[in-house]
Amino acid sequence: MARRNHLDDFTRGRMIGKLEEGRTVTSVAAEFGINKSVVSRAWKAFQTTGTAVRKVGGGHPRMTTAGDDRYIILQAKRDRRQSASVIAQQLSTATGRQVSRFTVARRLHKGGLFTRRPERWLPLKVDNRRHRLQWCREHKNWTTDQWSSVLFTDESRFSTRSDSRRVLIWREIRTRLNGRTELHIFGRGSVIGDRYCEEVLLPHVRLFRGAIGPDFIFMDGNARPHRTLVVEELLESEDITRMDWPTYSPDLNPIENVWDALGRRISARCIIRRTPKKSNRC
Repeated sequence: MARRNHLDDFTRGRMIGKLEEGRTVTSVAAEFGINKSVVSRAWKAFQTTGTAVRKVGGGHPRMTTAGDDRYIILQAKRDRRQSASVIAQQLSTATGRQVSRFTVARRLHKGGLFTRRPERWLPLKVDNRRHRLQWCREHKNWTTDQWSSVLFTDESRFSTRSDSRRVLIWREIRTRLNGRTELHIFGRGSVIGDRYCEEVLLPHVRLFRGAIGPDFIFMDGNARPHRTLVVEELLESEDITRMDWPTYSPDLNPIENVWDALGRRISARCIIRRTPKKSNRC
């Protein structure tokens, strides 16, 4: 099999020497165990340059200087919401040289900056903190059997488009079950109380409650559709106990880890397949 790595200068010199002795390209290639085209190119290069030393370099010339690279990273840090296209435009205006957004993205990646969703700060007031601490103290000694009777629920939005229309920022890396129901996918439109009852509570939560028994506890995320009168009446009629859940507490919900894993898989699939579809998932 032909070797794909570059030949060292000593080997190239030996090949050229044998070719100067009158050997054929085929015989030299067979002796060194390499492709004939490699030997032929080395011989032609020697006849042109007069040396067997391989010329280092070649390829497409670098489009940015070290100063340009610093400028690109500085612009991204000044306004982390700027796209690579905007930064490329700014650099072209400043230098008079056209630079593609792909070049800008590569320079940012080399500088340790990648597109990430901005971290959202939860406005925790004194009451929020007290309720969260109280909830944790009340449940810190729960057994595995007690937790196995709890159904954790949550909603999240995922997009199978390459452009999810969400605002991304440039930032550095790391500056950030058993017993489950089927993943329910909402179609188009808003999720109101009636729809929440028909598509989530009746077909999923009620059945799960029947499987667990009287110890079943239902947890939701305090969203507006969860607190409508029709939802309250349905839960009461089905004898479903709802967990007293503190507000602004997504970090206490283990299903957030599922959303993170699912989001990463969908993003990876979007990069490969570029599927032009969008869906809301619960």
